[in-house]
Amino acid sequence: MEQQTAGFLLLIGFPSFLAELGMSVFSVSHNISMDRIAGTDGVASFTVLNYIHGVVLLAFLGLASAAQPLISYYHGANQIKRVQQTIRLATKTALACGLLLLVVVQIGAPYFVQIFGNFSSGVTDNAVYGLRIFTFAYVFMGVNFVMSTYFQSVGNAKMAIWITAAREMIIMIALIAVLPSFFGVTGVWLAVPLSEMLVLATIAVYYRKRSLTDRINALRPE
Repeated sequence: MEQQTAGFLLLIGFPSFLAELGMSVFSVSHNISMDRIAGTDGVASFTVLNYIHGVVLLAFLGLASAAQPLISYYHGANQIKRVQQTIRLATKTALACGLLLLVVVQIGAPYFVQIFGNFSSGVTDNAVYGLRIFTFAYVFMGVNFVMSTYFQSVGNAKMAIWITAAREMIIMIALIAVLPSFFGVTGVWLAVPLSEMLVLATIAVYYRKRSLTDRINALRPE
């Protein structure tokens, strides 16, 4: 019994481990790609973006962490409507924050880059260009954080692991390995936004299939 409990705890906690590991994978993969494609200037421009990304990442993590105890409590109490209300509020908040960040960065990207120092025009231009592309990821990223936390909170470790592993490793690494061959440095900047969008699409497909299965089961005679 204790071994089963320990195994379940390890499984439920595994998405959190992957999330921490994914931050390192993100940094290493982008640094390697930038160094190969754009040299030192490319690495410097990514470093500027990574500073800003770290702050946003923690903000989304805080949002998901705030929703987690509520979801767990309502799920344990079998208050399904409260769980749904919490998820809707958290995802709407995450989406609103992502859209706000997108607008702010599109307008103020040059000013954000200047905060971190006076760089050459090559570094500055690439950092501003990268920020304006990369920030599209935030429209999807916050929702993915919330949904991963939701699945983890209700004991659906498989979906939580998939979301975390796919967005930060599996899909992202595949995209960052392929896209630069076609789009150069733009492909590097596109890897994360496309990864986040594709992961959110898989969540939508999962929900559609689960809803269909629930409707079929409801029609079956007892």
